[in-house]
Amino acid sequence: MIRRLNDIVCALLIHANLPPSFWVEALHTTVYLHNILPTKRLNFYIPSFALYLRHPEYTHLRVFECACYPNTSAIQPHKLYARSIRCIFLGYPPDFHGYR
Repeated sequence: MIRRLNDIVCALLIHANLPPSFWVEALHTTVYLHNILPTKRLNFYIPSFALYLRHPEYTHLRVFECACYPNTSAIQPHKLYARSIRCIFLGYPPDFHGYR
């Protein structure tokens, strides 16, 4: 399983054209995706379904390293400043709903 996760992490980094310093974020995303996808070891059941007895949501999934624009209007000192900046998507945080 470790080799499979490493292969996916390498594929994410190569596809995103990111340096190896982002391997931690790629690994977190890989583990998250691994836990919500069916696995052969569980007879093609989803690991999170086996644990929580409910199907995961897939509507929030995004492509690793896609462009995103977070709302920064709460921290801007003036209403005429830009309300967002261009960032890249790096994964799913474990402690709240949203994106890294």
